[in-house]
Amino acid sequence: MLRKKSVGGLLPVLMGLALIAAPLILTGCPGGSDPVRVTGVAIYQEVADADNLPVTGETITLFLGDDPVQLREVVTPANANNRAVDWTSANDAIATISAEGLVTAVAVGSSVITVTSRDVTTVSAQVTVVVADAAVDPNDPAIVEARNALQALITTANTRGPATAYTTATWGPFYDARNAAIDAAANMALTAAQLDAARTTLYNAMNALEEVALVNARRALDEAIEEAEELDLEDFADYDGTLDAFEEALAAAILVYGNAAATVAQLDAARDALEAAMAALVTVALYDARAALQTVVTAAFARQQANYIPDTWGPFYIYRTLAQTALTNWRTLDPEDLDEAREDLEEAMAALLTPRQVAINALDAAIAQAYEIFTGGIGGLDTALWNTFLAARTAAIAARALSATAEIAYLEAARNALVDAIVVLLGQGEATVTITFVDLTRPDIRVTDLSSLAVGDTITVENPGGLTNIRWYEGANPVMAPGGVLTVIPRWTGTTQLLTVRATMAGITYSLTVRFEVE
Repeated sequence: MLRKKSVGGLLPVLMGLALIAAPLILTGCPGGSDPVRVTGVAIYQEVADADNLPVTGETITLFLGDDPVQLREVVTPANANNRAVDWTSANDAIATISAEGLVTAVAVGSSVITVTSRDVTTVSAQVTVVVADAAVDPNDPAIVEARNALQALITTANTRGPATAYTTATWGPFYDARNAAIDAAANMALTAAQLDAARTTLYNAMNALEEVALVNARRALDEAIEEAEELDLEDFADYDGTLDAFEEALAAAILVYGNAAATVAQLDAARDALEAAMAALVTVALYDARAALQTVVTAAFARQQANYIPDTWGPFYIYRTLAQTALTNWRTLDPEDLDEAREDLEEAMAALLTPRQVAINALDAAIAQAYEIFTGGIGGLDTALWNTFLAARTAAIAARALSATAEIAYLEAARNALVDAIVVLLGQGEATVTITFVDLTRPDIRVTDLSSLAVGDTITVENPGGLTNIRWYEGANPVMAPGGVLTVIPRWTGTTQLLTVRATMAGITYSLTVRFEVE
């Protein structure tokens, strides 16, 4: 019993019969002409009481126990000099073929039969022989339907890959199921139930495939959910709706994670949204630190530079700028950073001094020192100097009482007068410099340079006799110098002084200018 899956048209059949019936053409090259080479070969199946069937490239089915099937070759062109061929079977354990093209079924399975031209060995033709069990009819409609369904699934399965795109645990079973399905589809001895079983196995293996990207995306979302669920929401402030946004993102992420059909894009989107919501959360500590810093920065910007001295405005301006920067970037900082910026600004703001405050502070320091002298019971002081000191102290105290409204220059003058009186009273210096009027016959002004002096040092005018009314002047203003002895006072510190001393002799006023630096 012999079955054929497909049959060609009538023309190839007639051609095959004509060629088979044609007389043998002897090889050789009459007249010495070039030999005619083989250009093609075809396979036909010999059928009793019927036309030979063209089966090149086709599949024919044999059943175990059936008689051998005769195959015939048709060589073209018909006048080729060497028309000899060789027959071979790819699997003799399934089907064998004789040198004359006689095919015998050996075991269930399939084998490819090849006929090759001896003249041109690259010219050949093939036919697939499937050996089936006589009990199974591969042409049964149920089997044909099952085989077609299996083949369709194999086509879909072949679109899966590469293997690196899937986990090893799922790709291995799928790969084996696909190969088994391919073998089953080619096995004409299988029943419809066996073909269906192969399709079911492949279908399940294909559905079980896990993409590496999908596994990674699901794992990442799971980790984000776990992290979010560990947060204690009491640690966070309800800033700008961030708590509500976080809870919504967490609920959406859990929903996506529970969807077994969720795609990589859906998993990644849910994770990104949840992580963004977590990052947007603001701790109570950070929120409070920001609020405290905002209060101080607002107060700092209310300060006007014109109201403060440069020495204190400079540091304040720097710390105010740093605090403003911290406030702008507060979401990226720790509470400790914001607290530090606030504390630095508070200190700098507290250190701001107006010119009036500077004058008052200096006056307070001088009054405090005068109080210590006044209550210290210091003896042996010059009465005139003591009285001058008392007057300066009284004037300073009066100025302090008016410090809220008095002119700053008035406060500074009171302080300077008191400090000068204290220095002169105590004679705090260690060095005494003596100067001499030279060439008294010349009443013009001459300049004498002295060495550097310190606060409390004194300058004495040597009197050879006859000099009277010895007085010192700072510009046009007289300087306190009892007995003509000048004491270096604190306000000259760090400056170069040019003072004039005047004295009278015989009705003529003589002047001498001295220049000195005060350390």
